[in-house]
Amino acid sequence: MISVRTLALVLASVLTVGSPCALAQLSITERLSLTGTVEAVAGGRLTIRDNEGARHEIRVQKANEQSVPLADGRLLAFPADLRISGPVDPAKLKPGQVVRFRCRLSARAATDGEVSEITVVDAGDATVGVAWSHGPPEAKTAADCVVTAAVLRASKGRLAVELPPDTPFKKKTVIACKLTGGATAVIESRDLRRIEPGATVVRLEGVRLDTGDVVAKTLVAENPAATTITARGDDALENKYRSLSAEPPTEPRLARSPHFAFLTDVSDREWAVIRDKLERMVGLLERFFGRKSTGVVEGFIVRDLAAWPRDMLQEPMGVEKIRHREGVCFTTSLGPNRRAELYSCTDHGVIQHECVHGFCHLTFGSTGPTWLAEGVAELGNYRRDGDPAVEIDPVVMGYLQNASPRRTLAAGASPTTKARSP
Repeated sequence: MISVRTLALVLASVLTVGSPCALAQLSITERLSLTGTVEAVAGGRLTIRDNEGARHEIRVQKANEQSVPLADGRLLAFPADLRISGPVDPAKLKPGQVVRFRCRLSARAATDGEVSEITVVDAGDATVGVAWSHGPPEAKTAADCVVTAAVLRASKGRLAVELPPDTPFKKKTVIACKLTGGATAVIESRDLRRIEPGATVVRLEGVRLDTGDVVAKTLVAENPAATTITARGDDALENKYRSLSAEPPTEPRLARSPHFAFLTDVSDREWAVIRDKLERMVGLLERFFGRKSTGVVEGFIVRDLAAWPRDMLQEPMGVEKIRHREGVCFTTSLGPNRRAELYSCTDHGVIQHECVHGFCHLTFGSTGPTWLAEGVAELGNYRRDGDPAVEIDPVVMGYLQNASPRRTLAAGASPTTKARSP
């Protein structure tokens, strides 16, 4: 059911990242209240069919983002209250997923009794460890507690989780417990990526702007009953690097890996996740093409433009892309010498996509025609080890299917001319 109230309200919002003083006015023309079913999820956009059969495209600001991109490229600071839930099979929990449950533990990390309820939580928001309900147990006794830890393995009737060292047991990090015969598991998340197609929209409150965009303010969704939660590579990586700082640095610093070198203001933890994704992507591309990577992709990954000295980012187009939560890879050639320079926001998919262009230029001297360049870039972005399927954003797929043939991106460039990959 949808109820619409036309309002004559004005929304003053921050529309450029890193420039909080740059305000613009947007009119809210409608307030929307929806229930229905999720048909598709792509980045920060949902396609919802309401209970009357109408389809709605909804833009949602992710929990870890400072803004949501509008259709015209502007950024709107419009935080959303997200609540995603749904039942899962406890036996199908994946390694690296963070869970929370109540149990009784001894001073030696041995469980006393069985676990009946498990909650899957967002790794980035979880405080991993053991919280004692009434203080830690004395010798040879057990005490009630709440355990929050990463799944090590799960099977029918049993669950093993792993704690960081000394949290709180000095010599033991693995807690193994039995599950009751009717044990249940549910997911509780604020991560938009956890929503599955087919999810029930219990409640969606949002606004329609004079730009035509519909932006969510509150979203409560229940995933359909599932045997498993879709495994996300981020779960394992976030758990792997949990000990690193999540606080962004006060100024940009150099971050390096074998195939990449960036100035960035992301936290040590986020850089470690990005680094692992990029190096995994290079391995996939090398196997796909049968050619080793040559050179290093350089550039800038920017979280907050306001934290950067004005003269550090030299490419106006690159800065503009970052403001719009996008990215671009500039490529140059001078004889046999090639260079690829990235300007990107912190969206991991954008970074990976643009770095594929850089890989191709450094390795082959060209990114190829548009259809190949964009297809390979999406391959590097979405491909996962052991999974032959490639999930592509519907917007990107539409472009690849409908764009007219174009010349090779580097074909029109002289040896000293700078080319750019979208």
